[in-house]
Amino acid sequence: MRGRISFRQGAIQHIYQNTVGGVLIFYSAWDTLVFFTTFSTAARRYDVRILGLCLMVDHIHVLVDARSKKELDAFVCLYTSWFVRQYNVWYGLKGSLFNRKYGLASKVSDKDIISAIAYLYNNPVERQLCVRAEQARWNFLPYAESGRRSPCQLAAGASAELCTAQPDDPKAASQREAAIVGLHCIGV
Repeated sequence: MRGRISFRQGAIQHIYQNTVGGVLIFYSAWDTLVFFTTFSTAARRYDVRILGLCLMVDHIHVLVDARSKKELDAFVCLYTSWFVRQYNVWYGLKGSLFNRKYGLASKVSDKDIISAIAYLYNNPVERQLCVRAEQARWNFLPYAESGRRSPCQLAAGASAELCTAQPDDPKAASQREAAIVGLHCIGV
């Protein structure tokens, strides 16, 4: 990717991570869901706002809003180390899965942010995994398009509301329905 820029405070950050030797990250929906769970937990821990996520079989793209480079580094380190540790246990491997340093490009202007969003969501189309970006299973675009709460939003707090709400609460019922429909959209 051209135009790599180091972290800029207040900018949208485009993170991209490739695997060592181009090996596959996700062999199954289970791998993807475990990654997503660790990713969401790390985002919540470091108060990183997720604006876009696209999981490809051999790399990932993320758009985030983070307060500092230190928090961004801690976020990436946490979700990467948690996932790779589990991945290595499952597949009997050792060592790194991702390249040592993740790629980062700060997006400041509206044009750059829009271009990064288009690039992220169209990655599966460019790889000929689908015809339209909305058809990609693991880019979570159907949530942005539908107005439903995304898995990232659910993981960042709505799940606690869903667990503690009364069964006859209309708001909770609506959130539960959106969560179920949302999970169905991503093929769970």
